Amino acid sequence: AAHLLSQTVLNLRSHGQQSLFETLTGFEHHGSITVPRRDKESLAYYRYANSTEFKNIIHVSTSRTLDGTRQEVATALALQDFFVDHQEELLNVLNNRHCLFYTAELDAVFPTVNLEREFRKLPWRGAELFNITKRTIWREEGATSTQIFGYEKRVGALLYATVLFGGHYVSLDRSYAVSQLYRRFFEFQKTPTPTSTAIPS
Repeated sequence: AAHLLSQTVLNLRSHGQQSLFETLTGFEHHGSITVPRRDKESLAYYRYANSTEFKNIIHVSTSRTLDGTRQEVATALALQDFFVDHQEELLNVLNNRHCLFYTAELDAVFPTVNLEREFRKLPWRGAELFNITKRTIWREEGATSTQIFGYEKRVGALLYATVLFGGHYVSLDRSYAVSQLYRRFFEFQKTPTPTSTAIPS
C-alpha cells in the first residue's frame, strides 16, 4: 500500500515510468491543477541551486544535490509516517502556540478544499469560532496596491491562509506572496496567545 501511495500521491517513479497521476491526467508534473509540466523558472532555479557557483556561495559541499534525497525521504515517510495518527501532537500545537497554516489554491496533491474540510473536524479549542469566522481578502501591503495574494482567517493564535494561484510547490509558484505571508505571521506572533477562543456573546 505504501509503495502504491508513493507512486500516486507522491508521484514518484523510476526514470521513464509514468505515474498513475500522469496516466490518468496527461500531466507530466503534479504540482498544479492548471500547469501540465514544471515551468521554466522552476527548472532554472533547480539548475542554479545545483550549480557549483551557488554551492560555493552558501558554503555547501559540491557533492550535495538539491532534492538529492527526495526518494529516500519519501520512502521513509510512506513506510513510517503516512499511516500514523498525529492528531494529538497537532492539537497540542494548535491549543498552545501561535500557528501558521496555509494551503495553495491549485495544489493537486493536497487540495485546499479537502484540507479545510478536514481541518474543520479537528476538536481544538478554537474550532467553533473557526467554523463561523468569515475569511478576509489578503492583499499586498501598500496604500495603492490592489494585488490579491489570497484569503485568510485569524482565530485566536491561528493564522489560516489560502495562497491564490499557487500549486503544490507554492514557495516556487508564489515566492513573493509566501515570503509576505511569513512576515505577516512573524508580526502576528507578537500578539499575546489568547486564554480563550470562546465565541463572543
